[in-house]
Amino acid sequence: MAISISISLAQTSQSVSGNYSYVSATVKYNKSSTTWNANGAPLTIVVNDSTAWSGDVTFPKGTTSGTLKTVTSIKVPHDSDGTKTVSASATLVSGTNSGTVKASTSKALTRIPRKSTLSVENGTLNTGQTLTVTRQATSFTHTITAKCGSASTTICTKSTSESISFTPPLNWASQNTTGTSLTVTYTITTYSGTTNLGSNSYTKTCSIPSSVKPSVSISVSDAMGYSGTYGGWVQGKSKIAVSLTSSGSYGSTIKSRSTSVDGSKYTSASFTTGAIKGSGTLKISSTVTDSRGRTATDSENIAVLAYSSPIISAVSAARCNSDGSANSSGAYIKVTFSGKVTALDNHNTAAYSLKYKKTADTAYTTVTLSNYANAYTVTNGTYIFAADTISSYDIAVTAADNFSSVSKQTSGSSIKKIWSIWKKKFSIAFGKIADIENSVDFGLPAYFRQGIYFPGNFNSDFIKNTPLNLGTAEEIPNGADLNSYTAPGTYDCKVNATAETIVNRPSGLKNLFKLVVQDNGGTNLTGTQMLYSLDKIYFRYFWRSNANWLFDEWVQIHTDGGSNFYTAKDQFFSSGNYGFNFNNSDVIGFNGIYFNDAANDGLEGLNFPKSGISISGPDYVFKETDFYTLRIDANGELKKDGNLVPVYGEHIGKTLWSGSWKSGSITIPNLKKYRLFALFDSEKGTVILVPRTTSWFRGLGGYISDSENLWWYAINAEITNLENGTVKLIKQGGFMNKGTGGMQSWTTTSIVGIV
Repeated sequence: MAISISISLAQTSQSVSGNYSYVSATVKYNKSSTTWNANGAPLTIVVNDSTAWSGDVTFPKGTTSGTLKTVTSIKVPHDSDGTKTVSASATLVSGTNSGTVKASTSKALTRIPRKSTLSVENGTLNTGQTLTVTRQATSFTHTITAKCGSASTTICTKSTSESISFTPPLNWASQNTTGTSLTVTYTITTYSGTTNLGSNSYTKTCSIPSSVKPSVSISVSDAMGYSGTYGGWVQGKSKIAVSLTSSGSYGSTIKSRSTSVDGSKYTSASFTTGAIKGSGTLKISSTVTDSRGRTATDSENIAVLAYSSPIISAVSAARCNSDGSANSSGAYIKVTFSGKVTALDNHNTAAYSLKYKKTADTAYTTVTLSNYANAYTVTNGTYIFAADTISSYDIAVTAADNFSSVSKQTSGSSIKKIWSIWKKKFSIAFGKIADIENSVDFGLPAYFRQGIYFPGNFNSDFIKNTPLNLGTAEEIPNGADLNSYTAPGTYDCKVNATAETIVNRPSGLKNLFKLVVQDNGGTNLTGTQMLYSLDKIYFRYFWRSNANWLFDEWVQIHTDGGSNFYTAKDQFFSSGNYGFNFNNSDVIGFNGIYFNDAANDGLEGLNFPKSGISISGPDYVFKETDFYTLRIDANGELKKDGNLVPVYGEHIGKTLWSGSWKSGSITIPNLKKYRLFALFDSEKGTVILVPRTTSWFRGLGGYISDSENLWWYAINAEITNLENGTVKLIKQGGFMNKGTGGMQSWTTTSIVGIV
């Protein structure tokens, strides 16, 4: 007799919170004879790889088919995603010629809904975004949290909403003080009633908005106090005291400051400039940069009053009558002068005085010219004084204001004589009375048609006050303006300290000097100033335009060291402020190039014009944006336009750190200089390649074995401080794609910088 069996499964109930179902299993038989029966046939039922029932069954007579056994309430756990396909088998020891018979089946159970999912995009702090939730069952609730560094917030708690608005807080910017973005981890936890069904996490990037930047405020004052007196800063006199109040934003720090004032740059938070060079509206602009690389700018305009030292532009003296009418034999001398004092919005003081003495005397008589008090411009002013007819007079007119004074000398002759002898004093004069001891005195122009001869050495005392000075040079007073020296003659600055106060002197001149003014002749009113100071000679050209004198820039003739190197004006780049312009020629033979200070600002360093930019020719207008700048800054880092340039010979394959890194934080020297690293574990004998961002230190590596096992190792670490190289380990380890070895440990023993 033959017998066979079958097995079937039925799903009877489910537990959503428990993630399991109950099933029943039924075993049926078929036999070829109704007359055969059996008692005590062993039957085993296996469901989901576990024995659900085992025992003896009976085959009754009179039937060819029927149910041997039904097992109910078999608990079957579902997979984590809520799905499950359950298998079942039955084994019967029949006791017939069929022997042991078997049957099997499987059934896909109804999926039990599980964890909700979350859809969220990258965002920006302080900008709203929408979180979209996909629920697996309408009865489920969810709690959503967001974490950024050490900051976290709960967005919703056991909510059923599938569209949730969330604005990442702006104060999260403090979680990254060296970059402009940060990582936010969103976690959604699903509940069925009070049962936690699990969580899903999502990592997104949030940008720090451009509004998160440093702040800077400029405060300026006149360090000399002149602005309060004159209603504005005073050219050449006022010094600007600048104070910056600056701060970072949400934890950032101020890394650099740059303030532009009057053609100079300063990097300190407070400083005082030199005397203001220009006039009109002067802009003071300051830019600060914080640790995120963000900038802020503030500026302030001040009004600078044009100022130049007092000027005596002309002075002359002539014999006259008491009423001032011209008389070459008159008993009076009439002094005529023109002068100018800068008004400074009518707050300056203008005072004029005159002093005179007989040439043979030592003491002067001083007269205050009260008629011209507070006259800012005097044209052909006059003063008449009684004068001995047989004496010549030394005369000087002085113009003074609140800052300085200037004098200009002339002489008044005795009455006209063809010639005169003063025997007792060994004196002879032509065209005047002889009144100077031991001298030959000319009151008329002298013409030497056959030359002048001096016995002995040319450099002896026969020639006084060289160069180009026959007689005593007029002294240049403290604070004088060289733009006022247009009259031909020789002028002398005798003290180094006085030289530093002179306005419109050559840049860098700090020593005493002699000034020679030359009239170039002709009708165009032109002249040349030559300035001699120790081993340096300067010159400039000047000319008259309407009522004003205009001046070229000073040009230095280099004579020091006997090099005889001459710097022509057109050799200066732009307007002379930026060095030499070699006009596209090559320079060879250097042993070295030396910079004056650390190249850390502006175009300090080596500058190369960008494609299409031509800087040759006198019409080129200088722009910083026309150049690429290459420099090594104060930290010894090579940078192009402020960005770090790797020096491969120095950096490739350099071991930066060694030790044992299993957990916690380490400091990797020069972390910021590299973008790619190699991590080694001496025990594993392999390497992990790690690229870095501003915030993360993550990478992967591995190998394949001869048994085709693929081993891979990974690291996940957070950069907590890029500047000092601090890296905090989150997780590191490895897996094999075959086998059951589980997580493999990894210990970083050395870190090598690649690029």
